[in-house]
Amino acid sequence: MVAYQPTANPVLTVLTDTDAALQSFSQQLISTYVPEATLYTNRCGYACSDHFSWYNQGYPSVSIDESGPSDTLLNPYYHTAADTIEKLDFVKASKFVKLALAFILELAE
Repeated sequence: MVAYQPTANPVLTVLTDTDAALQSFSQQLISTYVPEATLYTNRCGYACSDHFSWYNQGYPSVSIDESGPSDTLLNPYYHTAADTIEKLDFVKASKFVKLALAFILELAE
Protein backbone atom coordinates (compact mmCIF):
# COMPACT_ATOMS: atom_id res chain seq x y z
CA MET A 1 0.00 0.00 0.00
CA VAL A 2 3.02 2.26 -0.31
CA ALA A 3 5.12 0.90 -3.18
CA TYR A 4 2.72 1.20 -6.12
CA GLN A 5 3.72 4.61 -7.42
CA PRO A 6 2.68 5.21 -11.05
CA THR A 7 3.40 8.96 -10.98
CA ALA A 8 6.68 10.74 -11.70
CA ASN A 9 7.01 11.95 -8.10
CA PRO A 10 6.38 9.85 -5.00
CA VAL A 11 2.92 10.38 -3.49
CA LEU A 12 2.11 10.30 0.22
CA THR A 13 -1.60 10.45 1.04
CA VAL A 14 -2.75 11.36 4.55
CA LEU A 15 -6.21 9.99 5.26
CA THR A 16 -8.35 12.69 6.86
CA ASP A 17 -10.76 10.63 8.94
CA THR A 18 -8.17 10.06 11.64
CA ASP A 19 -6.76 12.06 14.55
CA ALA A 20 -6.59 15.72 13.44
CA ALA A 21 -3.41 16.49 15.40
CA LEU A 22 -1.57 13.49 13.92
CA GLN A 23 -2.80 14.43 10.44
CA SER A 24 -1.38 17.91 10.82
CA PHE A 25 1.85 16.58 12.35
CA SER A 26 2.27 14.11 9.48
CA GLN A 27 1.63 16.77 6.85
CA GLN A 28 4.25 19.02 8.46
CA LEU A 29 6.74 16.15 8.53
CA ILE A 30 6.15 15.42 4.85
CA SER A 31 6.73 19.07 3.96
CA THR A 32 9.90 19.23 6.07
CA TYR A 33 11.52 15.83 5.61
CA VAL A 34 10.10 14.52 2.33
CA PRO A 35 9.69 17.70 0.23
CA GLU A 36 10.23 15.73 -2.98
CA ALA A 37 6.94 13.90 -2.41
CA THR A 38 3.54 15.09 -3.51
CA LEU A 39 1.23 15.39 -0.50
CA TYR A 40 -2.39 14.38 -0.98
CA THR A 41 -5.21 14.10 1.49
CA ASN A 42 -8.14 11.76 1.05
CA ARG A 43 -11.06 10.58 3.15
CA CYS A 44 -11.43 6.88 3.73
CA GLY A 45 -15.03 6.96 4.94
CA TYR A 46 -15.04 3.40 6.26
CA ALA A 47 -12.75 0.92 8.03
CA CYS A 48 -10.37 0.80 5.08
CA SER A 49 -7.26 -0.12 7.06
CA ASP A 50 -5.97 -1.22 10.45
CA HIS A 51 -5.72 2.32 11.81
CA PHE A 52 -9.51 2.63 11.88
CA SER A 53 -10.02 0.04 14.63
CA TRP A 54 -7.56 1.88 16.85
CA TYR A 55 -9.15 5.24 16.08
CA ASN A 56 -12.63 3.85 16.77
CA GLN A 57 -11.47 2.73 20.22
CA GLY A 58 -10.24 6.25 21.04
CA TYR A 59 -6.54 5.83 20.28
CA PRO A 60 -4.92 8.61 18.28
CA SER A 61 -4.03 7.19 14.89
CA VAL A 62 -3.11 8.29 11.41
CA SER A 63 -2.87 6.47 8.10
CA ILE A 64 -0.49 7.46 5.34
CA ASP A 65 -0.77 5.51 2.14
CA GLU A 66 0.07 5.69 -1.54
CA SER A 67 -3.50 6.80 -2.27
CA GLY A 68 -6.99 6.96 -0.86
CA PRO A 69 -9.53 4.15 -1.32
CA SER A 70 -11.31 5.85 -4.25
CA ASP A 71 -8.25 7.58 -5.71
CA THR A 72 -7.25 6.98 -9.32
CA LEU A 73 -3.73 6.23 -8.02
CA LEU A 74 -4.95 3.18 -6.12
CA ASN A 75 -3.05 0.05 -7.07
CA PRO A 76 -5.36 -1.72 -9.56
CA TYR A 77 -3.61 -5.02 -8.77
CA TYR A 78 -4.05 -4.81 -4.97
CA HIS A 79 -5.18 -8.12 -3.43
CA THR A 80 -5.08 -9.94 -6.77
CA ALA A 81 -2.76 -12.56 -8.25
CA ALA A 82 -1.35 -9.78 -10.47
CA ASP A 83 -0.08 -7.85 -7.41
CA THR A 84 3.55 -8.76 -8.02
CA ILE A 85 6.85 -7.23 -6.99
CA GLU A 86 7.82 -5.95 -10.44
CA LYS A 87 4.92 -3.47 -10.30
CA LEU A 88 6.34 -1.82 -7.18
CA ASP A 89 8.75 1.12 -6.92
CA PHE A 90 10.96 0.68 -3.87
CA VAL A 91 12.84 3.95 -4.39
CA LYS A 92 9.56 5.85 -4.09
CA ALA A 93 8.44 3.56 -1.26
CA SER A 94 11.58 4.57 0.64
CA LYS A 95 9.95 7.98 1.16
CA PHE A 96 7.53 6.25 3.54
CA VAL A 97 10.51 4.92 5.50
CA LYS A 98 11.94 8.43 5.60
CA LEU A 99 8.63 9.75 6.91
CA ALA A 100 8.36 6.97 9.51
CA LEU A 101 11.84 7.75 10.83
CA ALA A 102 11.05 11.47 11.01
CA PHE A 103 7.78 10.66 12.82
CA ILE A 104 9.60 8.56 15.44
CA LEU A 105 12.46 11.00 15.93
CA GLU A 106 10.23 14.07 16.20
CA LEU A 107 7.92 12.37 18.70
CA ALA A 108 10.91 11.22 20.74
CA GLU A 109 12.07 14.80 21.38
